Amino acid sequence: MNVHAYAVNRGEISLLQQRPDGWRPGRDVAGIVAVAAADGGGPKVGTRVVGIADGGGWSRRVAVPVYRVGRLPDAVSYSDAADWRDTVAAIDVLSQHATTGNVVLVVAGG
Repeated sequence: MNVHAYAVNRGEISLLQQRPDGWRPGRDVAGIVAVAAADGGGPKVGTRVVGIADGGGWSRRVAVPVYRVGRLPDAVSYSDAADWRDTVAAIDVLSQHATTGNVVLVVAGG
């Protein structure tokens, strides 16, 4: 993913002095798919997305597992998405899978 925004989390800041040299912070990211998944799953190149990386999100590009990526609606900015990943992920899942009559539980905290 080409990173357009990332969230700076208090936990990651406190880990900067505790982790070994070479550790790259940054999990909550938003941007555009630069390379599609090798298996063809996930969003296509050029799609606006929000995701949770294993680390390294405080950079220009980061790899994010497909199962932790959601499409980002045009009405949501990259910076809002990086900071509000749970909300955007819930919107994406609901827009794809919720139908009238289904009960859906969204668990998120902020």
